[in-house]
Amino acid sequence: MKKYVIGSAMLFLGVSTLVNAQQVPTPPAKPATADTAKPAAAPKKQTVADKTKGTKKLEGLFTIYQDTTTGSLQMYIRKDQLDKEFIYQSFSISGPTTLFLNQSMHRNTAVYKIKKAFDKLEFSEVNTNFYYDPKNAVSKSADVDKPEAVFFNDKFSIEDENGYLISVDGLFLSEKMDPVKPQMAPSPMAMFMFNLGGLNPTKSKYADIRSYPNNTDVVVDLSYDNPTTMASGGPDVVDPRYVRVRMQHSFLEMPKNDFRARRDDPRVGLFHATENQV
Repeated sequence: MKKYVIGSAMLFLGVSTLVNAQQVPTPPAKPATADTAKPAAAPKKQTVADKTKGTKKLEGLFTIYQDTTTGSLQMYIRKDQLDKEFIYQSFSISGPTTLFLNQSMHRNTAVYKIKKAFDKLEFSEVNTNFYYDPKNAVSKSADVDKPEAVFFNDKFSIEDENGYLISVDGLFLSEKMDPVKPQMAPSPMAMFMFNLGGLNPTKSKYADIRSYPNNTDVVVDLSYDNPTTMASGGPDVVDPRYVRVRMQHSFLEMPKNDFRARRDDPRVGLFHATENQV
């Protein structure tokens, strides 16, 4: 009888061990998260005020921000100024007289327009050689076969409800609006003729900035390096290898066109401006 009881007990112990071995262990329960957990806050969107900290503000036709440490410029362009025509004029303020870059030399006059292209702003020159009568069917082809002259574009850093903020160092500290350096024909004697070298943007700087309700003026000192020149440059040039030219870039608001045609009068004189009216 004892053997039967011991055998039954060992059989029950073996079955219990086998059942326990086949059971899958239950993973530990994860701690309950608090209902008060908040999602991560979205990054704050930069504003014009954030982007222009530490700058000097000059309000006018175009609002200019100049960094007080580096001198670099940013321009704020209002949305109502896009696709609008502006008059551009450039003047030489100081430079080599032999290159006609001396004081008060009127150089370039053009009509410019600013457009938005996706995340960039484009500065282009307007073709003023043609006038299309809106009543004439030919005016439908006003923009045909007149390629755009986009001389500068860059991404705007800030856009708000009123306009765009864009860096303009690449516009003013360059020759994009006015090719200052004279172009000379290739010649064996060219190395002995004085001319400006290559533009050095790192040595160029802003001399003066003025902004008024109807115009904005930016005066720059453009530095040119020509270390291998063999020309003397004349008495007004200290070192022909390193020459700095002072230029003024002016943007003017386009005046309202209230012109009324009148009879031709020979006493007015002759003008060289031409226009094709179609």
